[in-house]
Amino acid sequence: MNPVSEDVKDLLVTAGIGTFNATSGWGIFVGFLPDEPDSAIVIYDLMGRNEKNMDRSVKIEYDPIQIRIRGLGYLATYVKAMAIIAALEADIEFALNGAQYLVFRGTHGPVQGERDAKERLSWIVTAEALRKTV
Repeated sequence: MNPVSEDVKDLLVTAGIGTFNATSGWGIFVGFLPDEPDSAIVIYDLMGRNEKNMDRSVKIEYDPIQIRIRGLGYLATYVKAMAIIAALEADIEFALNGAQYLVFRGTHGPVQGERDAKERLSWIVTAEALRKTV
């Protein structure tokens, strides 16, 4: 099973939010934030937890992710953050890359981050994926 960050990348690309490893426009990256392009989205995996049902046949994973959205304009970057939240929360119970997702839910954000040395603004969104394996 993929890390949630890889599945979220695919979900956001399919939703038209950005392009994986793009060098211009809205680029989507996993695990690192390159200096270019100016408009970038990076997805980080965070430590989650697992639970099993009583007969131990189904494992539910609670996998949090952090998404950092960097851009040049306040409003454009905020709107992109809200579009990401909407894309994550659009479907309930769906399969993606071999995993059965029960739900994505935003847990924090968007929270405004600091501007970098090039005056690019960032917003931070934290979300949690609930997925199951049998």
